Amino acid sequence: MKDSKYNDIRSEKRDLASELSCVEFKPHVLQMSYKFKIRDISPSGMCIVVKESSDLLKYINKGDIYNMKYFPENEEPRILKTEIRHISKSQNGKLEGHFLIGLLILSD
Repeated sequence: MKDSKYNDIRSEKRDLASELSCVEFKPHVLQMSYKFKIRDISPSGMCIVVKESSDLLKYINKGDIYNMKYFPENEEPRILKTEIRHISKSQNGKLEGHFLIGLLILSD
């Protein structure tokens, strides 16, 4: 991530995702994968929450595309091509010190 001065640019209503729904991916330059709960979902994407101090933020950028492994409730995991749509600093006191990472599934 090149700039840490992001504003929350999420414009749509969000619904909380199931606690069991999560996504896993490995940034291109790293050997290890990161796994996150999906925080919320809108008609055009979803969001994960990443701590401001996480090294992951050094390796991802808006527009990056990854094959991400999704773990939906009561279903087998699926790998889906996914774009990072935004990286927004949380404006919510509860999530202070975190970034909201917007994801958009591009294909099955």
